[in-house]
Amino acid sequence: MSNAQKAVDSLMEMDGAVAAIIVDLASGMVLAQKSHGDFDTDAAAGGCTRMVQAQLDTLKLLGSLDKVEDMLITLEHELHLVRPIVKTGAGDAMFGYLVVSSSGINLAMARALLKKELADFSL
Repeated sequence: MSNAQKAVDSLMEMDGAVAAIIVDLASGMVLAQKSHGDFDTDAAAGGCTRMVQAQLDTLKLLGSLDKVEDMLITLEHELHLVRPIVKTGAGDAMFGYLVVSSSGINLAMARALLKKELADFSL
């Protein structure tokens, strides 16, 4: 089992987890995924890829030296957490995408778990 799939499996153990995905930022290709129900991980990865690329481009245009730690999208019934994974080479950019039910979830714990699972991440 790859490190990507181990990270995804671990994220899905969280109460309220709906989907966990590791995505290649350059292509939008899903590298590892797991979901409950009929969540379309491919569609989510493609749409989120464009969003992450746009945010990184915006920071570059602003001349910001800061880095995106994570991004949060709040929906009525779900929270979508996105965390870029940028390694040394230009072709090594990926991101983790965690979807959790907003009912009864601890946002700080979800962010901490996503950060922990993606720390020192490699394929």
